[in-house]
Amino acid sequence: MMSNEVLCLLDMATGREVCRFEGHTDKVTFVAFSPDGRYALSGSWDNTVRLWDVANRREVRCFDKHTGFVLCVTFAPDGRYILSASVDNTLRLWEVFYPPFCPSKAHPFPSLTRVQSNIELVNEQELYAKLFQKAEKALMQGVFSDAYACLRQAQRLPNYARDGKILQLLSYCGQKGRRKKYIRDSWCIYRLETTDWVLSVTFSPNRRYVLTAGADGTLHLWDIASGQEMHRFNEHTDLVTSVAFSSDGNSVLSGSYDSTLILWNVANRRGIRHFKGHSDKVWSVAISPDGRFALSASEDRTVRIWNIATGCEIHRLEGHVGEVLSAVFSPDGRYALSGSKDKTLWLWNVTSGRKVHQFEGHTGAVLSVTFSPDGRYALSGGADKIIRMWDTVSAREIRQFEGHTEHVHSVVFSPDGRYVLSGSGDNTIRLWDIASGQQIHCLVGHTDWVYSAVFSLDGHYVCSGSGDRTIRVWFLDWDYDFPAPADWDEGARPYLDIFLTLHTPYGPDGLRRVGKPQWTEEDFQKLLQELGYRGYGWLRPAGVRRELEKMTKERS
Repeated sequence: MMSNEVLCLLDMATGREVCRFEGHTDKVTFVAFSPDGRYALSGSWDNTVRLWDVANRREVRCFDKHTGFVLCVTFAPDGRYILSASVDNTLRLWEVFYPPFCPSKAHPFPSLTRVQSNIELVNEQELYAKLFQKAEKALMQGVFSDAYACLRQAQRLPNYARDGKILQLLSYCGQKGRRKKYIRDSWCIYRLETTDWVLSVTFSPNRRYVLTAGADGTLHLWDIASGQEMHRFNEHTDLVTSVAFSSDGNSVLSGSYDSTLILWNVANRRGIRHFKGHSDKVWSVAISPDGRFALSASEDRTVRIWNIATGCEIHRLEGHVGEVLSAVFSPDGRYALSGSKDKTLWLWNVTSGRKVHQFEGHTGAVLSVTFSPDGRYALSGGADKIIRMWDTVSAREIRQFEGHTEHVHSVVFSPDGRYVLSGSGDNTIRLWDIASGQQIHCLVGHTDWVYSAVFSLDGHYVCSGSGDRTIRVWFLDWDYDFPAPADWDEGARPYLDIFLTLHTPYGPDGLRRVGKPQWTEEDFQKLLQELGYRGYGWLRPAGVRRELEKMTKERS
């Protein structure tokens, strides 16, 4: 049964409603069951066709290439394909790819074809195979610009706009190039449903999982490849406001309205350690880059630094005159940044526990704060609907990003530090160019406040959590250019500085780092990978190694 934009599943024996399927934004015109009865299909005036998992009561696919109302949908007898008809005068055939499916087919949502002859289809497949082989050969030769050009040419073929194999190689090429301001395309891969508001989301370091938490008091771990929930973590006794992964992905930290933090073991889903000391709600938590310390911000107007190994409080950072709503560590772990309802941000020295700077300018509560990947800048979003960027050395405001029409609940830099992602009470996720301060993209789909939005480490995925009780995973198809390979670029220096700081041993007090940095070949390979995420994958490894060894000697 259809009721405007909502599908209702009824029990034929009793006539009672079993469940509802919500997601369309306009009237539903047609519905159909898959041959095995496990999935439902719907077409709508919102120009989309949507596939629903009947047992789990959630949307698993959205097919969005029609430019007019969808009038009719149907399954093929084997359930592998669906057919849709629209007032845009097209009839479209789609391949479904039911979950779970291979990661290489993670983005199979363009229509396979309109009406084409067999000869045309064969020619396209042959051209695709040739272009893909050329791209693979260019990659093996290290000519990433040529590989990229071949992949883009293959992507322009009618049936391959979101081909999983192409996107996988494009992502790899991107780590050897430099992200441009232009996003070619974006789409929602998954719309995952929960039972209550989603207040915090984060990717695992290996990008295989998404961790979410919210008003149901539970942490949920989701598998990105299948869109399936893998685990639940249940020990908090109230809303969970914030979650964070450790850098190795083995541990998770959460903060809650129950005034506690819990450190969890991801593998066995058990709480390893409870951190108690706050006298009111914990709004934000973070783990230091080396996994040694935890950070928390609370309604009790304090920021606290904890020893993760012992659970003991190291510093209680006091001074805010309002509830502290957000806190993060700097990329090198030497500083902490906090944002408060008192409209200010404070920068703290982690070793001494003393305030370094106070940032003033917001006219409402500061709801979210973060550092740029190189640590040179801070970012804040607030109740005044404005995003502000600050110089962490001078505490001077250097940029504003305006456009949201409600509170800005979440802000984060892109992995290369050139863009800003924000989530707002206006139900949107927006992407901004730092150089110009202009909005360059907007992700629309949530129907309530967006409380949290984050990038994956490679910058191709975005995860968002909302008051509409859904988590959405989006794919961003960035455009790239490819600088000529070089031995060194000064723009990469901050990342080597951070690397050396994190590989300098701690002194006897366990807080100050002393002595010569110590790193292994494995550590160096991880640095090269990180430089790829930061937009410096085109630097020659030998040149990076020479500069790193030189900087290591200077610190001795």
